[in-house]
Formats: sequence, C-alpha cells, structure tokens
Amino acid sequence: MAPLNTKSKPKTLDEYSTLSGETDRLQQNEHEFEMLLYGIYGEIGSLLSAIKKVKRDTLSPKEAHISGEELGDALWYLFALARAFEIPPSTIGNKCLEILGGRKNGTPTFRVIHAQIEADPAKHDINDRSSVIKKMIASVNKIMEIKPSTQANDREDILAEALSKLAITSASLDLTIEDVAEENLTKNASRWPSEKDRNYIPLFDESSPENERFSRSFEMVFEERTVNNKVYCFITMNGVNIGDRLTDNNHQKDDYKFHDVFHLAYLTHLGWSPVLRALLKVKRKSNPATDENEDGARAIIIEEGISTWIFNHARDGENNFYDNVEVGKLEYSLLKQVANLVKGCEVEKCPLWQWEMAILDGFKMYRSLVQHRAGTIKVDLNNRTITFTKHGQPI
Repeated sequence: MAPLNTKSKPKTLDEYSTLSGETDRLQQNEHEFEMLLYGIYGEIGSLLSAIKKVKRDTLSPKEAHISGEELGDALWYLFALARAFEIPPSTIGNKCLEILGGRKNGTPTFRVIHAQIEADPAKHDINDRSSVIKKMIASVNKIMEIKPSTQANDREDILAEALSKLAITSASLDLTIEDVAEENLTKNASRWPSEKDRNYIPLFDESSPENERFSRSFEMVFEERTVNNKVYCFITMNGVNIGDRLTDNNHQKDDYKFHDVFHLAYLTHLGWSPVLRALLKVKRKSNPATDENEDGARAIIIEEGISTWIFNHARDGENNFYDNVEVGKLEYSLLKQVANLVKGCEVEKCPLWQWEMAILDGFKMYRSLVQHRAGTIKVDLNNRTITFTKHGQPI
C-alpha cells in the first residue's frame, strides 16, 4: 500500500470541496444534477478501461498516474454532487470513517481516511483488487439511482459509501486518496482555474538581452498573391517579407497557407514560438544551451507538428475549426496530448488553460483570414492579446 505523505499539511474535505468548486463550470443544482451523475459514472468507466489490462500487483508509474487521474475526476464529481445537494463535506467524511470502522473526526481529512484503511488492510480486502473494484462499481451504481425525491440522509449515506470505496480502490492501486485529491486539484487548476488564478506565467525571454527578446507589440500583414497562376500567402512585417511564401501543400484546399497565424497565437498566450524566433532572428544565442535546446531545430519541429496535428483535428468532422467552442470547452484530451508533446521544453511550464487560449485565438485569427483573404494581425505581449484588422476595422 502507498505510504502516507506526512510532509504536507493534511487537506480537509471542506478545503478540497471549496477548491474543487472553484473549477466547477457545470452550475448544477439539486434538480439539475444528471450531468454530475453521468460524469462520475463516466470516470469510473474510464478507470476500468485504464486498468483492465493490468494483472500484476504493482502499476507502472504511467498506469498509476492514469488511474489516479480517473479516480480524482470521480472524486471531483462526488463532491460536486454533495454541493448540489448542499451536504457538508465533513458529514460525508465522518460517515465514510464510520463505514471504514473508525470514529468521527471534527474536520475529517483524506489522510485520516487513508490511515483508517491502512490500519486494517485485510478487513478491506486491499490485496483483492478485483473484489475492491466490484464493490466500488456497486457503490457508484447506487449514486446513479439518486433522485430529487431521495431523502437527504440516504443521499449522505450513498455518497459516504462511494467515498469509502474510492479511498479503498486508491489504496488497492497503491495510491492514497490524499494524493489523488491533490493531483486532481492541480490538474483542474491548470485546465479550469478560477478567474483570480488565471495569471500568465512570465514570458520566457524576460531575462534575455534586449536583442534576443520578442518585440512586445508588433503587426504582421497576411495577404494572398497570385504568382504564375498559383495562389500564395505572403507575410510581411514593417514592409519586409517574413519567411517563405506558402501554399496549402495539400491535395485538399484547406487554407493551411495561413497557418503561421497559429505561431503568433502561441507566442501571444504562451510566450513561446521557436518558429517565430528563427523567422524574426531573436534566438537566444547568448545562452548556448537555450539556443540549442529551446530555440533549435527540434523545438521548431515540435511546434510545427503541434500546429499541423491540431489543424487536422479542428478541420475534421463537426469541429468546424473550433468556431463554436467556448473558452473552457476545448477537448481536455487534446490539451493533454499537447502537454505530452512539449515535455522537456520550457513551454511545459504553461498551464493547459493558456494552451486553450492560444489554440482558440489562433483559430479565430485563422477563420478571419480565410473569410477576408488578407488582414493585419497585431500581437500585444504586454496584454496577451492578438487581434485581426481588415480595412482598419478590428474583428
């Protein structure tokens, strides 16, 4: 079983509920809670999918991380349900402790819950993972049967039982419910932070020499021109051509020739674009390691790869180049994949919400260019804004 992390201050269930509530965008109430029910059921399904091939006792670090993430999401929905039903988290925690064989604790913590399981692992069949998971599924099935007419005390009992089973399942997977909760808060703060926590990390070239920094405000003009019966996109800055003229480079006409606008959006919201560093000649050569590893060919390939991959995703099916995607609604799985692609790069420090802003604003600029076939893109790094202007009128 995973050891208790005794170095940090134990988090109470009330604290977790408050913090997780700051990332709650569902705005459900007691009579509109079906999405929460589906949510917790879906996360348990994802957990089963993650561990179905694991037959050994110990999970690999990757398997443990995925399992912990799914358990954390289920935990998030459980506490969202508690808030919708106006059940105090401490009530659920104390009933959970009683189910586990412990005593009430004035302000129960996840650490106390895990300690209760650790005190008698045989009682909770920790080593019988199959049995533990089946009992967890049964407890979640009871949650699915909750109706607006279900008595308050019964709701408390059902949620408390589910919490106990999530905690036991965590222990069976060599995790602690405390770490699961902490990782869930970290993940949600990166993806869905509260307004007060939406603070951009500093620009990566903030401490670089002035000649190695991006200009904090500049404009680029995108326009189509026909050369030898072929249509190209030309980009200019202060009247000077930037990069090569571009076509779609595809049998299917999709206006990918305007894709450099994505790099401008990455720069705006992430402070990162190895592609633009090379084009604008602001590579950080005063630091050889940074020049080679952050501004070099590999980083450029990664950025171009991300740009192409996201473009293909946005173009396919009903995505419609994210025309109808609101902030906070871009697919989490897409953002996670991007985060995996940039591991080891400086931009991995950027939270997922900054990636979402970069992607959505990039496609907003792209759609404007496609519609008008030309325009001026203005980047303001001080205010982290990117805007499109056609004939003097911002769009």
